[in-house]
Amino acid sequence: MKAWKIREWRERYEVNSRNHEAHNGDPLRRGPLPWVRLKVNGRQHGQGYRRLVQVARTPARLEAAMALWPKLLEIAADNVADRRGWILNEQDRPATVDDLAFYTGFRAATVRTAIEVLTAPGVRWVCADEFPQDSGEIPGNPGNPLEIPPSDSDTDTDTDTDTDTDSEEEETVATAREKSRAAAPPPEPKPTWSPETGWENITDDHKARWAQAYPAVDIGRQLAAMDAWCRANPAKARKSNWERFAVNWLRREQDRGGDVRATGPPGRPSWPEQQAARVAKTLAAAKGTAR
Repeated sequence: MKAWKIREWRERYEVNSRNHEAHNGDPLRRGPLPWVRLKVNGRQHGQGYRRLVQVARTPARLEAAMALWPKLLEIAADNVADRRGWILNEQDRPATVDDLAFYTGFRAATVRTAIEVLTAPGVRWVCADEFPQDSGEIPGNPGNPLEIPPSDSDTDTDTDTDTDTDSEEEETVATAREKSRAAAPPPEPKPTWSPETGWENITDDHKARWAQAYPAVDIGRQLAAMDAWCRANPAKARKSNWERFAVNWLRREQDRGGDVRATGPPGRPSWPEQQAARVAKTLAAAKGTAR
């Protein structure tokens, strides 16, 4: 009777009775392992993973394999020493696709797809072998209980249908995303400044928003002042966000009182006239005090 097992389990994942990496001749932990020894590649990918990506061919198949793989390691570790590495069910018999689907909550078709990728030539993280137990066939599962996937030359309608369905779903999502992007209005250009061209991409909408936010500031005059300042201070004229630079400049000018020579409502002095009247009143008061 064939069963799946983790290839090179002893060399890659086994631990000894002291919970250290197992070497030849080391006594092994008798019962199930509390954890699995696994090499850490961090943010880098080893050659085995790159082969897996190449063999999987599609994101759906790759995701199925990587989702099932950690659970297979746990199942293989949850055995006594002489059976560790084998993928068995709770009755210590070769696990079936339905068993793995039950343990993981995955669809049976997803489990088959994952096993097909994990056992493919060039990957072989999992392999099929004769299970060393003369226990006869499992009731209700005649022949090969784990439904070994066919070779590339054979066909597997269920697995192919699952893969095709996943691919169609991905294409549908991608198409909807592209349509959403096409329907969305183009992003507003970001203002920029350079010594060669001066201000660019400052639209009427920019000026209208700034004029509303800073009513005491002449936007055109202050843009010219910014341009002159940047040309006089080239070492400081290196900004990652020119719109923020312009807004901060306008805000400071607004806080200082602004430079707009606007006319107020009929019968009311303009803002500069009001300021001049206040200054004259202050000076007159100061002269009267001096006398």
